[in-house]
Amino acid sequence: MVQKALLNKQTMIDLLGNDDDSIQYFRLQFVEQSEAILPELLEYLESGCFDKLQLKAHFLKTSAKAVGAEMTADSLYQLELSANAQDPKTSAMIMDSLLLLHTELKAIILESSNRD
Repeated sequence: MVQKALLNKQTMIDLLGNDDDSIQYFRLQFVEQSEAILPELLEYLESGCFDKLQLKAHFLKTSAKAVGAEMTADSLYQLELSANAQDPKTSAMIMDSLLLLHTELKAIILESSNRD
């Protein structure tokens, strides 16, 4: 089994070439998008809106994959599956993991933007 990366830098290089400014721009956009969507995911979980939870998790997963946030994308996929099964306990555990991953990913992305 291949180990997932918190942030696979090669993913963005494959998409955009070795354009550091564009790569950083899209990473920061992902952080902003996540900051807006994660509270929505929590709200949908708490209110039992599993269909909305599944759709938003899928949407954010696509963005996570695009910027190389492999572990985050994997957690969002697992959240999709648990939302589809309407499993609140598993969904809550995955959300806890996802929030931790997001904090770590955000720190890495912001740190790299401060070096420029």
